[in-house]
Amino acid sequence: MENEKTFFADVQYRLERYVEDRVLLFKLQSTEKIADFTPKLVLVFGVVFISFFILLCLSIMAAYFLWQVTGSFYWGIGIVTLIYIIALAILFLLYKKKLREKITNNVVKMIFSNPNHTLNEQ
Repeated sequence: MENEKTFFADVQYRLERYVEDRVLLFKLQSTEKIADFTPKLVLVFGVVFISFFILLCLSIMAAYFLWQVTGSFYWGIGIVTLIYIIALAILFLLYKKKLREKITNNVVKMIFSNPNHTLNEQ
């Protein structure tokens, strides 16, 4: 009878340790993926932020140039706006057809990359 109690106590202890270890492994793998993803995200936001201001300056320059060419402020701004509307429509169509699937696949690959990777294999 005493052997059964120690057996079940031992099994319970091992099972609890196993679950704790699995949870810890999940936390470590999640932390590693987040730590790998965060600098990339910060870089992308920085590049997008700077690119926005570059594009803004180029748009103002193009509108001013077209103002001088057409002789009308409204035509200059209108042509630049039309270019942006066309670019937005093309981007929207590409997103619908190709970009959505590509972005989704890349995110899934990033999340599930190296599922058996341990911290000692670095």
